[in-house]
Amino acid sequence: MRKFYLYLLLAVLATPALAQKRIFREVGQDISTSAQPIMENDVLVGYLALTQLEKVSRDSFSYRLTIMDENLNDLGVVNFHELKLRLEDVMIEDNILCLAYVKSNVLGYRYEHRADRNKAIMTGKAWMLTQFINLKGEIIKTAQVQLNVDLRKNWNDSYIPSSVLKNSISVKNMTGKGFVCLYQDDSKKNLVFYDMKGNQTWERRISEEGKIEHFKTSEHDVYVMMQKELARNKYQYTVYSYNADDNSVYQKYMLKDKKGNDLLPLGFENDPISGKPDISGLIYNPKFRKYRKRDEGLKIRKGMYGGVFNVELTGHKKGEMKEQFTYWYDDSKGDVTNKGYFSSGAGYITPNKSFRDFNGNTYYTGSVIKSKVRGRNIGGGLFVYGLTGLLLGAGTGNPALGIGYTGICMAFGHYREFPTGNALIMKMDTTGKVKYENTLPINGSKETGDYNFWSGTYCFTVVSPEDKLTYLVMSDEKAYVIYSVEQKKVVRTIKRDDAGKSVMVLPAKEGSVIVITRNMKERYTVMSIEAV
Repeated sequence: MRKFYLYLLLAVLATPALAQKRIFREVGQDISTSAQPIMENDVLVGYLALTQLEKVSRDSFSYRLTIMDENLNDLGVVNFHELKLRLEDVMIEDNILCLAYVKSNVLGYRYEHRADRNKAIMTGKAWMLTQFINLKGEIIKTAQVQLNVDLRKNWNDSYIPSSVLKNSISVKNMTGKGFVCLYQDDSKKNLVFYDMKGNQTWERRISEEGKIEHFKTSEHDVYVMMQKELARNKYQYTVYSYNADDNSVYQKYMLKDKKGNDLLPLGFENDPISGKPDISGLIYNPKFRKYRKRDEGLKIRKGMYGGVFNVELTGHKKGEMKEQFTYWYDDSKGDVTNKGYFSSGAGYITPNKSFRDFNGNTYYTGSVIKSKVRGRNIGGGLFVYGLTGLLLGAGTGNPALGIGYTGICMAFGHYREFPTGNALIMKMDTTGKVKYENTLPINGSKETGDYNFWSGTYCFTVVSPEDKLTYLVMSDEKAYVIYSVEQKKVVRTIKRDDAGKSVMVLPAKEGSVIVITRNMKERYTVMSIEAV
């Protein structure tokens, strides 16, 4: 039986008004808790914890919402009863919280007999539940939209799995207007808009094919970026935008440069200066033809990407965008070769993360990509192809045929791997000039085959608008590194293993990170808000 634990508050290690650190101890069984940051205009302003308590009826549970500010101070508690819930997202606008859940009357329930479970699945349902709460702790409105999901495939006897939706529910606030929710179930991709009182004002189905890649709002506009596969590991991206005031649709924006080359977005964030949506990333090299090759490291070394771009969505028509493209595939540009190799950094810009600073510069993360011979593959190839060639020669009575077969197979085999080395930072300035900035003491993934740079780790930015400073947080298996973009140096390193305790670093309020330290042996967790 799967066990869940409730993190019960043990102590507050600061004055109540300035709490920056809290300790939670695991004391319960079969009681689940989940937490979400409270965001407003992509800025973290607090935290919310949902705790499922005891069952109060055959189908309903008792729930408790704990609302905390950005410093982990308690603001209030809300208690309510509901069916099984999965908390998806939280936003705030003008002191109104909007919480989005997946709700079900069959997922997450136990049944004594298979026949009872099958009957429940046949008649069961799932919904998107939205809950609107004021700062007095009053639930002022709830609304729900029925979801079309595969209940049998996603059934679990303890919780609602994340796989129930093709794209999880995301909520964004619209300044002075309300909230917009985006979700994708088995039959549709939907935008649902709610006003400040929790009333649904409009709903729009997104009919375009593809995968939802990004969802963003800016002022009174809603942006959805869709991904469509063109070939293996090559995609076409399109931004669809809508007016939240009248539900009108703007002209779509296909991510292509002025030459018709496809673009790979690595960052889609609001510009820290203008507040307008900003997209940055890599330009596919039109001369590259080997997208179906499996090893991403090899493709990058062979020149899969031919440049970098930045597009600020200052309008809704092609000519109204601020577009910036810099190429290297057509000619070597000083420090960078026509295959994208930066000599001073001994590496490449890689498909990881890009972002802008307060001075209009765009930064791209990269890596040293090594080339190593796979000795085990050579041995394996000799055994398999040699044995096959031996049998072929014996069966045909022509040993030369078997030898030739073995030689050809060995000649076309793959015997190299391309592991990543240290992380690199490159910068494109406001004039479009791209240069290597720095190397970070972070080791990339050692996996072979498909390219996977930061295996199981985080890469994010932290900003301080008051000081106009930007920090990049990257990690490998050993440590988190916090790099100051303006100072061009590592300002802090946090180990992921602290005397046997596991450590995780996540974004927090402006200019800070939240450090979560888990002691598995003594079963407690410390959450600490710390300045970078």
